[in-house]
Amino acid sequence: GNPVIVPGGDYMIDFMTGTLALNNEPDPGQLQVVVFSTGGVGTSVREAQPNAPGTGYQPGDVITLGGSARIAANVAVLDVTAVSVTITNQGNGYVTGDRLVLQGGTTNLYETNVEVMVGSVNNNGGITAATISMPGHYSNISTITVDGWNTNGAGSGAVIEPHWGVKRTTVVAPGSYLLNPTGNAVPQLSTTGAGTGATFTLLYDNE
Repeated sequence: GNPVIVPGGDYMIDFMTGTLALNNEPDPGQLQVVVFSTGGVGTSVREAQPNAPGTGYQPGDVITLGGSARIAANVAVLDVTAVSVTITNQGNGYVTGDRLVLQGGTTNLYETNVEVMVGSVNNNGGITAATISMPGHYSNISTITVDGWNTNGAGSGAVIEPHWGVKRTTVVAPGSYLLNPTGNAVPQLSTTGAGTGATFTLLYDNE
């Protein structure tokens, strides 16, 4: 966090706060300021890779990113993946180990739909616990219905709601950063949707 003193003694720059202090008053029209940071000139975000997917996101959500920004970057959610499920109707006739595959939605090329495995059932074969065995990778979830599950067993009637996290993003506004955020957990400042908890590894145009 210590300022860096530029040889010559005319000014100094504090990279942690992005401030510049003049030691000698320049002549009129002679001051030019260039913003730069660790890694070189230019700190626009070119890619935001999900580090933690969070929950509650949908394709099309726009996320404003944190970090040491003069102007915060915005990314749009391209694809989502299932991070958890909630059983809202247990159904009947299921047995432990049954697999259920979610129908609908648009999956990415070579990717599968969400699949869950039944972990436990009650006396009627109603599902009391299920775990995600394949999280899927969706660019569109608007046609998914939570009762649209196919199974390899004899059970029926289960209603299981997936909760979606960020799988892939695209930069819609690269922003301007004074200092590349350290670590791999840049959080969101806000979002146009309801999602929370996503963090990102940022790649910059000077890297």
